[in-house]
Amino acid sequence: MLGRPLVVSAGVCGALDPKVERGTVVLPETVIGTRGERYAVSPVQHRRYVEGFERCGIPFAEGTLATAMEIVASPDAKAALREATGAVAVDMESSVILRAASQAACPALVLRGVSDDARDSLPAELLGLVTPDGRMLKGRAAMIILRHPAVLPRALMLQRATQLALAAVAKAFQSTTRFVLAAEDDLR
Repeated sequence: MLGRPLVVSAGVCGALDPKVERGTVVLPETVIGTRGERYAVSPVQHRRYVEGFERCGIPFAEGTLATAMEIVASPDAKAALREATGAVAVDMESSVILRAASQAACPALVLRGVSDDARDSLPAELLGLVTPDGRMLKGRAAMIILRHPAVLPRALMLQRATQLALAAVAKAFQSTTRFVLAAEDDLR
């Protein structure tokens, strides 16, 4: 097994690359932080998970993931971030997690499921409904729905897409981890 624990940044992201669709698992090699700093995932772990994804038939996208301070909500903003960074997707957490893993000298891996693709617009009304720790502000959500009922179908679609993305990450991690652990056992 690993000498140090494997730190995994898992969750959702938004696609920047138009070829990356909702529900795809993003397995980046590098993460760009909010100030342009770059963090590499553990090359050994990344390679093992790529092999595992391929062997298990799990569709995924590789490349760079960008971390943003706020939600990148419009197709134009996503295209601009892609142009500036070359990233295939964006999230709001992975660079912080990889920085902490690096400081602790722990290997790290990033698995993110795409909840919104490069063509999706996220309604401005929905952007302030989730706290930095991921909790839904239910009172605020109810007020928004009462004031802007037309946003409800889009909110429900985004909820379903997020659930699909998280399910894809969980399935990919679970099935691939079994493969990776078996491969590590074979090496001993």
